[in-house]
Amino acid sequence: DWAESTFLLATSKALNQCAVVERDIVPPHYYDYTLMMRSCAEARARREFWRLDASNGAWQYRHMPTGRCLEVRNGNTFVGAHLQASPCAPASDNKRWYYAAH
Repeated sequence: DWAESTFLLATSKALNQCAVVERDIVPPHYYDYTLMMRSCAEARARREFWRLDASNGAWQYRHMPTGRCLEVRNGNTFVGAHLQASPCAPASDNKRWYYAAH
């Protein structure tokens, strides 16, 4: 059972919000899988678990139920960007995550 080596992707214990992957029903993104924040109890019941995979010196967040990876969708730093789950391979820079100094 892969649930033992995985985790819920949560904002904080105080907010009790966890990421779930849902089909995007807004045109023209019928086939996108977007991230929504729901209660962690709901995410746990739906088995919305994630795994961190190494990827060329960075990491990919893999959504176990769909096998998709967390990716930045179209946008930019001025207007913001959406997150979605999309096929993991081949890994692009939009699907790899790094630690940034603060």
